[in-house]
Amino acid sequence: MNRLDANMFFICGAPKSGTTWLQRLMNSHPEVVCKGEGHFIEKFVLPMAEVFRGHNAKMSLVADAVYSGNPYYRQTSNDEFFRICHDFIFNKIAEGEKGTAVYFGDKTPRYYEYIRNIKNIYPKSKIICILRDPRDLVVSRFYHAARAGVEGIFTVDSESRKSQIKLTISQFINCVSIINDAKDKYNNDIFITKYESLIGNSIFETKEIFKFLGANSDSELIERIVLQNSFQSMTNRRPGEMDKESFLRKGIVGDWVNEITDEEEKFIRETVMSKVDVDYFNK
Repeated sequence: MNRLDANMFFICGAPKSGTTWLQRLMNSHPEVVCKGEGHFIEKFVLPMAEVFRGHNAKMSLVADAVYSGNPYYRQTSNDEFFRICHDFIFNKIAEGEKGTAVYFGDKTPRYYEYIRNIKNIYPKSKIICILRDPRDLVVSRFYHAARAGVEGIFTVDSESRKSQIKLTISQFINCVSIINDAKDKYNNDIFITKYESLIGNSIFETKEIFKFLGANSDSELIERIVLQNSFQSMTNRRPGEMDKESFLRKGIVGDWVNEITDEEEKFIRETVMSKVDVDYFNK
């Protein structure tokens, strides 16, 4: 499939925003393939760009030094490079997948940092970004860090806890800033959803995402997809029943009120509001 015609999309969001859940929702649609995490841009495209630049530079030197400016090999063009990147990315995503697929995507949270690179390869590509209340992000990061063996994460004022809060808020602010700029530039190719919307109004929000993509958004189909990927279906637990060792820990919104201090909430709120305009603190 030609890169200019391929129906490609990429899911992004600050870590712990719900990108994995969104990827599973997308991949449950018969017309959609959505895998993760390919890390295609930072681990393939950008390193390969250096390789191609190096090769072009070497060929230029050889042409001047050996062949009087008349090389046997012409320079590799951007279009050729983008085509090679597309072949690698598309083949990885499409490999072994359903024959009914029309839309092909990958979920890698940091893709919001590489939207320009993605659009260079796929000018028609669509970007789906999921946001989540930064206070709930912080709590989710606490439990993720604990599962990874970070000590002191549940001790108020510990260095590890303060570090996780600062890192999480920094990533959230960076994501919101970049995706808002991308929305201004690429407009109809950017869709911003929220973790809270996917929980509170699952069928409507999921339908809107598939409509944005161009895929079948029949109500009965969307209902099946939402049910298949509900917290209870995936965990055999009701939302709010916590398994602190599970990647799918609790499945609710607003749990930050039980997990962070007033001082931490104030720091998060003031830091975020000083940098980006979001509506999570207006209630």
